[in-house]
Amino acid sequence: MKKAGRINRSHDSSNSATVSLLRVMASFFVLAAFCASPVVLQAASAGSSTANFLKIGIGARGAAMGEAQSAISNDVTASYWNPAGLAPLRYQEISLMHYALVEGIRYEQASFALPTVKNGTFAMGLSLMNYGNIQGYADTGMPNGNVEASNMLFTGSWAKQLFEKSDLLTGVNVKYLNSKLAGFSASVPMMDAGILLPFKTGRLHGLSLAATIKNVGPQVKFDTEGSPLPRQMVLGAGLSALGGNLNVAVDAISPVDNNPYFAAGVEYRVFEMLHLRAGYNGKSKFVGTGITYGIGIRFNQWNLDYAFVPYGDLGNTNRVSVGIRFGRALKMQTAEDQVEFAYRKAQSELALGQGVEAYSTLNDLLLIAPWHKPSVELKAKVEKQFGEMAVSKDKAKMEAEIADKFTAAQAAFDRDELVQAKKGFGTILLLQPEHVGSKVYLDRIQNRYAALAQESFKEGMATFAAGDYQKAKLFFEKTLSIDSNHVDAKAQLDKTIEVMADSKKRDEEMNRLANASGGYKDGLAAFQKNDLETALNRFEEVKKLAPEFEEVTRYTELTKKTLAGVLFEQSQVHVTNGQMEEAVKKLTRAVELNPADTRFKPALDIATRDLATKNFQESQKLYKEGLEAYLGGDGDQAEKKWRRALELDSSNDDALKAITKLQERKKYESPNQQPQ
Repeated sequence: MKKAGRINRSHDSSNSATVSLLRVMASFFVLAAFCASPVVLQAASAGSSTANFLKIGIGARGAAMGEAQSAISNDVTASYWNPAGLAPLRYQEISLMHYALVEGIRYEQASFALPTVKNGTFAMGLSLMNYGNIQGYADTGMPNGNVEASNMLFTGSWAKQLFEKSDLLTGVNVKYLNSKLAGFSASVPMMDAGILLPFKTGRLHGLSLAATIKNVGPQVKFDTEGSPLPRQMVLGAGLSALGGNLNVAVDAISPVDNNPYFAAGVEYRVFEMLHLRAGYNGKSKFVGTGITYGIGIRFNQWNLDYAFVPYGDLGNTNRVSVGIRFGRALKMQTAEDQVEFAYRKAQSELALGQGVEAYSTLNDLLLIAPWHKPSVELKAKVEKQFGEMAVSKDKAKMEAEIADKFTAAQAAFDRDELVQAKKGFGTILLLQPEHVGSKVYLDRIQNRYAALAQESFKEGMATFAAGDYQKAKLFFEKTLSIDSNHVDAKAQLDKTIEVMADSKKRDEEMNRLANASGGYKDGLAAFQKNDLETALNRFEEVKKLAPEFEEVTRYTELTKKTLAGVLFEQSQVHVTNGQMEEAVKKLTRAVELNPADTRFKPALDIATRDLATKNFQESQKLYKEGLEAYLGGDGDQAEKKWRRALELDSSNDDALKAITKLQERKKYESPNQQPQ
């Protein structure tokens, strides 16, 4: 009961925090509405503001989604839509955009963001609008040459999560505009402010609320005449669903120089990297339908976005932007954020029909966060789905998913990415315990790990012999990281640490070993040269002279195992070339050297069987060849072939009888034999 009481108080505290945040949001909306009022913003009549290029958003993603971005922008382009969206950035990021407007007008934009651990995220941007050549006219109405016009905007941004226990994000922009028109120039500072509240838990999980005020500053004055900036207030909401595969956003925009309007956009991710987008923007009704389209390709380090925005009779416009993320993560995620990210990844994979991938992701997640109840429930859901699919008409779909996972794991194995391959085959066996192919590959991976561990141990022993104990220690530790049950590596690691700790004892040990008939040094030299037979002979000689030397014993066993492995590999080449006698000899030797290796005895049995079959066939062939030689009158050649046939197969009765008869005939025909 006490425990329940604590939970209730925590829940009340959480609700209280949420209510407080909502009050902050409400207060901000009221403040924003007040600031957007004609009294504060000194609203001019519709269409009377200047520097309208400030209304052009940055990034093709936002343009494709109808410019509904204030609550969902999550990259460096957030500096335009809502600077508070910069706060969660973890990597340095660059964004570049090219926008081809109507009538030859070009808009270029570049932004850079730098997140920090404690001081929030800083960003800067440069925007250039070039209007091309504009026809000028004199007071008389006659053409009077071309008029140049351009705008340049510098932006500095800062965003931060102000309170550790609150998810509320805040951000501000400080901007400086320089505008040129027909030889006149005007400059003016301005600022933006925004807040963003993403709901990360509870029933509102995936929802984000936002509010921004843009372009607050004095009038832009060319000579003595001034015009207000295109100030506006934006209230936005966004929803991320299906594990982040689906994003929906709605913005309500209230500009100072026009009527309020709405913008809405939707984004759907397919194939992990492809984003399909569409949107509607109410401000474009007077020149077109307001419908926008676009597409994006996103990878971990970069993204490429395109937007198509029609403007009715004025023509169609195209917008292209690229984002690049680089460097190490400058802001570490909390454990809860990383768990949530992995969970959403699994949700996304399941929503895309990738049930096996989702199951693999959940297994990895629950290894480090077994307490995460949503992941436990989602894993159970996936298992239930696969169980139902196995006995339904969807069985073919399940088999196809398993086959895709198996193919991917095979490819990882072929690339020698053993960890990834083992993970893939292991996931399949969790869903299909009797999957034979995965079992075979897991056995092969285990053998590869054993070979890697043994090779690392061999390197460690070689460096230990050379007196490089620090390096030897690393090799033994590597061996144990591959195979934690490697007994020899454990013992030798302890010995290495002991020797390193006591240099005097090390010297005494080395002298003691060196005095053992010189054989130890010779064995080490041969071992380092990979002359394993010589090394083995020397080590065994030293063992007889000084059986208490632990290193000699280990080197002897290591040399045996290594030599057995070499002989095994050579035997496989002989088998491939049909040299079965050589294969049997080397496999027999390998079994003698290392009987514990489970590969050698089965291979020897198979090779022995194949050799017996080959000898039988060769014996029969030799018998027939001997018979032909005998019938041809060459008894000596016939006897040679029959004797060779008996050597290959002692059970060849035909060859034995033929030799017996031949010998009897020779005895009868001998000139020393007296007639009866």
